[in-house]
Amino acid sequence: MKGKNRLVCVFHTPVFLFLVLLCVQVPKLIIIDKNAVFKDPLPIVKRKFERKAESMPWRVYDAFLRKHDACSTVTIVAQFEGYCDDMLQVLSSAAEASFSGNTTAWLESAVARPKECAVCVLNDWEKRERPRVESLKRKRLKDLGFPATSNLRCIFQSNESLSTIAKSPDPAFVRSLSTLVIECPVPIELQSQACDSFNTKQLTLEIQKNFDDVPLRKLSTSKLALSLVNKKPHFLTNEESHPTVAACTWVSTSSFRDRGGKKKIVDLELMREWLAAHRVMGVSYFAIFESDADWTADNFRQSVLWPVLAPLIRENMATLIPWPLPACGTRGDGPWVKLKGSQRTALSVQDFFGRPAQYAAQNSCHRRLFGIVDYVLHIDIDEYAIPGIDHKNLASVLRSTQSRIAPYPLGSLALPHIFYGRCPETINNASSSSLFFPLARGCAGKAQPSRIKQLASTEHVSYIWDHYIRAKTPQSRTLNANALREARLAHARADYGYNGPATARFAPVATDERASPKAWRTFRHSILPRLYSLNCNLANDTSLCGVDDSFCWCRDIATIEYWADRVKKQYHLWWSSYENAFS
Repeated sequence: MKGKNRLVCVFHTPVFLFLVLLCVQVPKLIIIDKNAVFKDPLPIVKRKFERKAESMPWRVYDAFLRKHDACSTVTIVAQFEGYCDDMLQVLSSAAEASFSGNTTAWLESAVARPKECAVCVLNDWEKRERPRVESLKRKRLKDLGFPATSNLRCIFQSNESLSTIAKSPDPAFVRSLSTLVIECPVPIELQSQACDSFNTKQLTLEIQKNFDDVPLRKLSTSKLALSLVNKKPHFLTNEESHPTVAACTWVSTSSFRDRGGKKKIVDLELMREWLAAHRVMGVSYFAIFESDADWTADNFRQSVLWPVLAPLIRENMATLIPWPLPACGTRGDGPWVKLKGSQRTALSVQDFFGRPAQYAAQNSCHRRLFGIVDYVLHIDIDEYAIPGIDHKNLASVLRSTQSRIAPYPLGSLALPHIFYGRCPETINNASSSSLFFPLARGCAGKAQPSRIKQLASTEHVSYIWDHYIRAKTPQSRTLNANALREARLAHARADYGYNGPATARFAPVATDERASPKAWRTFRHSILPRLYSLNCNLANDTSLCGVDDSFCWCRDIATIEYWADRVKKQYHLWWSSYENAFS
């Protein structure tokens, strides 16, 4: 096989040790069983990471088989950005010339001195330094043999060697230097054996690449242990529940910093409300990825999320997936520098690389649910996908949209984004949580069309990347939902409110202290009176919350009245009955 790229999967008999070698010790390979009943305890296995000296230009975040596909394909999700140490090494190299590799000192050079123009200093710094970082990113990938994605051969070993050719990843996403999905077909002769054996057996996969121009150079990988996760999603069988919708979200149960430096941790009460709200709005299944998870089969109940998800998991309506990699730079695992006097509040690793761990989780979730649900809603737990006035659930929205574009398939429906917060008179006396907390706060705020989230087809969408998708075929259509009649994304950010023009997203500054006197006057005389006196009633009038001009600032009482009781009933159905049954 000299001069060829090879992907090697090895099966050992008679015990059928099914192994997968990868460039790092990546997350546990999961087999998703659509038909198996839920088993208690849930088999969750700790994942460890290590790497060899010379590895691939991409780092593996997940690898799995779908049992409902008869274990026909090994799916590998990777990121070109790498892991935290890869990203930090790039930034350290950028800081080498002027700051001897001190990345924090390098970032601090973007902070203005007293009496300097903060925006000017930051802009000059970024014009000078960002191209250097991009160049170093490309150099790192080139040194590691970028792209190392095509002509990969999968060689399986059982009683005899069997081989398949890996499906080449989407070239457009390879060029984006972010998420990478490699699919390795499992030989037909081994599929049944693989599915039957994965509950207790181990799997490793090795991806190798030989270079024609450098005969002695070969990229190799390390080992990945696999485990079996059995799930049987529960779906309603009546017509109103189709097409079926799942929700994917990525949460952290340990303290982290947001981009502005604020310390945060997941609010379990709000997560209960989020689950209940999306159930009544038409979500049939929930896939929750716990960031920076560290569980074993013996202690998985120690997960902070277990008390929240237990009722849903027992009904086979949810799965809890350990995701051992956090968003780099959020927990002291990378430099972070506060900015003053500019629109942005901080500089960190995420400003240069984004959140690869989350991008990988989104794509892993989307691929895992292929063949199980029709559409996947990719959102955060402070975001709510709310059907419009013509529909009582998301399935109805999708059916109606599909009928409008027939015979073309609906690839994705993009939900327009609107901030929601407590109305001004409730700011000081409202509790931190009440049922249907985000909308019970009452006031809709600024709309940001660029922050759309996707309701994406598992059949027709190949990649998810935060606010965007890539369709599998040119025939599928991606549409923007009408916020009034179809659906909208209610974003209940904890720091959104009406204390001033900045927190209300009215003035383009980071804090209210930096807002101009003119912005304050307009906010007090134009925005607050609307909130105190005007019901925008998004169920009947969008002129007060036009997505095009990005203005809202009014009370959305109709939405609250329509959904609050339904959410409350679902909440008590799940957690009150569960606590009574197991107390």
